[in-house]
Amino acid sequence: MVTVSDSSNTPVVTVLSDRSALEPKFCEDAACVASASTAALRPDRLLLAFIALLLLWIAGVVWDALGVTNLPPAGGEQGDVVMRELLRGLPEEQRPEGWELETIDGKVVRNAFADQPEGIKAMSELYRDRGSFEYLIDSMSEGAAESFGGLLALEPDSVFRGIVAGSILPIRTLWSADRGFLVAFGSWGLLVLGLLGGAMCRSDAERLGNDREVPVMTSIRWALGDWRRLWGAGMLPPVMVLLLLTPIAVVLGLLSLIPAIDVVIAILWFAPLVLGFAAAIVLAAWVVGLPLIIPAAAMEAGDPGEITVRVATLLRRRPLRALLLGGTALVSGLLLWMVIALVVVFTLAGTSGALSAFVEPIAPIAQPTWPTLAMESPVSPMDADGVSIEWGATSQLSSAVIEWWNGVVILIARAWILGFMLLAAGRIYLCLRRAVEKLPFDDLGQSGPLG
Repeated sequence: MVTVSDSSNTPVVTVLSDRSALEPKFCEDAACVASASTAALRPDRLLLAFIALLLLWIAGVVWDALGVTNLPPAGGEQGDVVMRELLRGLPEEQRPEGWELETIDGKVVRNAFADQPEGIKAMSELYRDRGSFEYLIDSMSEGAAESFGGLLALEPDSVFRGIVAGSILPIRTLWSADRGFLVAFGSWGLLVLGLLGGAMCRSDAERLGNDREVPVMTSIRWALGDWRRLWGAGMLPPVMVLLLLTPIAVVLGLLSLIPAIDVVIAILWFAPLVLGFAAAIVLAAWVVGLPLIIPAAAMEAGDPGEITVRVATLLRRRPLRALLLGGTALVSGLLLWMVIALVVVFTLAGTSGALSAFVEPIAPIAQPTWPTLAMESPVSPMDADGVSIEWGATSQLSSAVIEWWNGVVILIARAWILGFMLLAAGRIYLCLRRAVEKLPFDDLGQSGPLG
């Protein structure tokens, strides 16, 4: 026989959940985001960032080598006049064909001035046309220099002007001058950052939330196994807009060729404007949320569409918090980069100075400048008669090899920037998710590298 106990005699236990841990103060989130600057110095994350930066650099160099150089020179828009005067000073047999009438490709100009003195060669480099990737890198370096100057001078407007000059303006110029590069390099960049950046962000999230260390190869294998979703999260919005608007644009373009139909299309133009407005909203949300979409794809289990909507919702619910956390990441990153750049300058200048402390065994070596680490052309020493010293073939080769090693060191240092940006974005996403959805850091939406 089944007996039913009296419910009044059953003890009732009430569990009170402390939600304060999921509602941290802003200073705690800011400290978490700022600590990404030192977390990016870990060897495993620095290695992933270095591989990603190397893959991006190789793709850009190959594009410039195979394409034409049609971007404005570093010396300004009036560089065409100066370049023609420099070409006029060359011996006639070294002048490129059609140099008086046509715009000369930057690679041809570089080859023409290869054997000229350093001063003339530097002038030609300043006023020759640049490739798309070279223009992008130079613009980012100039913007970074302006931001660093504004930070040192305590001028916030200069900091933000440098950010605009190093990101928005070159993209706008490339969209007009070389749209193919922007699309191809952007797609490749999203693939590289989606895989290696996603692996880095997931490893950092595992460390923050579960206190688990993820080996480098384990995180890479995990990212390669889920590459479609990681890449698709960043590619979905622009591809969706392209697939939506391209057929409509083709149909309207063909109908506009028919007399009288073009007038009807003009009268009903409000309909394409509505579609264009919807596409603009999607693209604007994608551009604003892209820094968070890459880490979000590595931490959540949804499809690319769900991830994009989730990031947009977090930014809409906590816009001021996202802005303040982004500013915290910017300031902490700039401050630590100045220290990193100082260490790199001391390292390279110190070793070169020790090598030539008493004698000059090799040709002068280009040295980086602080804080941008831009290479500064060496000044050729003079003999007692004021004539530049001629260096032998082995001396010049040794100088080139040492400069190559210096370039590797600088590339590793710059890889920290990429790693820091990804880790800071991942931590900002976790902080926004905790503030809006009350989810702790250890609540990661899908099986990670360690299961």
